[in-house]
Order: sequence, then C-alpha cells, then structure tokens
Amino acid sequence: LILGLQILHRGKYPAETLPQRVERLMHASQQLQNLVDDLLIMAKQEQDKIRLDYQDVDLIALVKGVVRDYETIASQKDIQLETKIEAINLTACLDSPIFHRILGNLLSNAIKFSPEQGKITISLSCPSLNIVNVAIADQGPGVDDALKAKVFEPYEIGTIMPNVSQIGLGLAFCKMMVEAHQGAIAITDNTPKGAILSLTIPRRPPVV
Repeated sequence: LILGLQILHRGKYPAETLPQRVERLMHASQQLQNLVDDLLIMAKQEQDKIRLDYQDVDLIALVKGVVRDYETIASQKDIQLETKIEAINLTACLDSPIFHRILGNLLSNAIKFSPEQGKITISLSCPSLNIVNVAIADQGPGVDDALKAKVFEPYEIGTIMPNVSQIGLGLAFCKMMVEAHQGAIAITDNTPKGAILSLTIPRRPPVV
C-alpha cells in the first residue's frame, strides 16, 4: 500500500491508468482498516464486551449493497457476481454494520479463491418464517473435508492452505459474529467445483 502511494506520488503511472490505480489503493486501505476493526471487535467479543446494535434491516438492500461494493474488485479478475434473491421484501433484526462486514468478508474470500472469468453466486432466502439464509458459492479449488472446520479458526487458513496470501481472520470473524447473532455458518462443496459458504440467522433473535 505504501509503495503504491509512493509510486503514485512520483507520477510513475500512465495517466489513463490513474483512476484504476487509485481505486485499488483505496480498496487496499479499506481492507487494512477492516482488518483492524475486525481484530478490535473479536477482542471485545472474546471478553464478552461487545453489544450488538439490533435494528430492523432491509436484507435485500443490504446484500445488493455488499455486491456493489465488490463489483470493481471482481471485475479485475473478470468474475461475474450473480445475485439470487428468493423474496420480494425481507427484513431482519440484526446489527447492520457488522452483518455488512460479515457478507463483505465472505464475498472477498470467494473472489480471492475464484479463477479468472469465474462466477460467484450470492443467494438470499427465507427457508422458514424466522430463518434467513445467505449462501455465497464460488468456483475455486474448494476445501477438503478435513479442513472445513479449521478454516473458521483464527490464523489457520494461511497455514492449512498453501499459497494463500492472507492472515486468516476473515472467516473466524464471520463465525464469531454470526454466532453472536444466534446463527450458524458452514462450508460445503459446490458442484462441480468450488465451495459454498452459507450462514443462517434468526430474523428475530431470541433476546434483543
């Protein structure tokens, strides 16, 4: 990030590529800020000091907003982001900023593992009256059965999956925050190739 800013400051990039370079640097700086925020939130949760700010949220608008946030990053690998929403109106009582971060981490993870010219499908459904399901399916290498539980452990993913350039906090954060919402998260196989990260949460938590 710092090197990119230094090169940008010295004017070493062709003028026609400047907007794209600036956008990439902005995304990198946002990822760094998100990492710091995730660490702080996880530390508070581990000390039982975090309090979720529950509010009624338009889940369809939230999911579409997360997808828009990552369209540019996905386009750099020519990845298609497809949204499947099985509802016309769908609200849930949750912490909107944290849930936005959860979905952003899952989508960022899917983009990282997806091949160029691949497709990622983001599905939103309400399988029962009080349950909401969000699933993000990619066409990457998938995850071995023996590793499916470990990918949600802090700092594990960079160790158990070679050539992965990440610290391994994103999925651990997602698991911790989904469970804080009284929900669950899991990883399954996509067909014919890839992984599906899915989470379920109650539309109305047992205690608000």
